Amino acid sequence: MASTVAAVPTLYTCFFAYVDPLIALYGAYLNFLAPGQAVASMAPLSTYDPATVFLFHQAGGLALAVAVMSALVPRVSEDLAVWKVLQFSLLLSDVGGLSGVYFALQRQGRLEPRLWSADDRAVGGLYLFITAVRLAFVLGVGFGDAGEGPRHIDLGGNADIVPNLTRRLKNTFQRDQDGRLTAPSGNVTKT
Repeated sequence: MASTVAAVPTLYTCFFAYVDPLIALYGAYLNFLAPGQAVASMAPLSTYDPATVFLFHQAGGLALAVAVMSALVPRVSEDLAVWKVLQFSLLLSDVGGLSGVYFALQRQGRLEPRLWSADDRAVGGLYLFITAVRLAFVLGVGFGDAGEGPRHIDLGGNADIVPNLTRRLKNTFQRDQDGRLTAPSGNVTKT
């Protein structure tokens, strides 16, 4: 039997159902209607080239899809595994976004924090925050075990990070006897 989202900590529920969709809608707005502003905010030494509009429309379409999925999945599914698969998928997009921030700063010789603009700090900080929340959710941080407080993730030391993360992700996505994805029963408890 699949675990339900009844025990998802309120922070995650509010973030995924309300905050995340608004952030993604703003990204869609920038890419569809204000691509020059999008370029200026992260690459102030560059200018928007209308010949690349297709790239902005593709990014805008992705942002719009993220907004819709983020807003609707928490409202239509009570299956925790569905939530975790969605958030893991969006985590991959966040990693791509973070790499975009890094390479924009690198390309313009602005990797030193003293060279960052307010937009650099805002965009980079927002991506880091979103990525941290998503990663914490996927790893089950704050869910706790039955009758206990919040569960703490111990990644072991730097040498153990990848094997422990891989094990945790593998344990997060299990299949039941009918082949459906489910969350492990020990990951969900009352908040």
